[in-house]
Amino acid sequence: MNKTIPDEIVDAIRSRCNIVDIIGSYIPLKKAGSGIWKALCPFHQEKTPSFSISEQSQNYHCFGCGKGGDVFSFVMEKEGVEFSSAVHLLAARCAVVAAENIPDKRMNTAEPAADNGESAGDPQK
Repeated sequence: MNKTIPDEIVDAIRSRCNIVDIIGSYIPLKKAGSGIWKALCPFHQEKTPSFSISEQSQNYHCFGCGKGGDVFSFVMEKEGVEFSSAVHLLAARCAVVAAENIPDKRMNTAEPAADNGESAGDPQK
């Protein structure tokens, strides 16, 4: 899926994060049948629920605005983040792996190491 994040991690997150639980933490859901949940779409204004979540297929779809996808695309859209950040957020939420073990584009790897007090200009030496 993403070259910086191993597929095994993405698959583990997908299998451990129930889309109903994740979306239900953002918006109120109403059971509408066997494994089907309905809600007002979080991506556009509406008065009648057109947002549907399938627990069996682990997908969502809005019949009003046409948005749909899996748990990763929902978090990306709702949080306004890229895929790697959505993986990072979901991994921490679903306790799949330690969040520090997942590459995150938001982290700046070019930062200098923490100063341990041994710099050349340290007046205490």
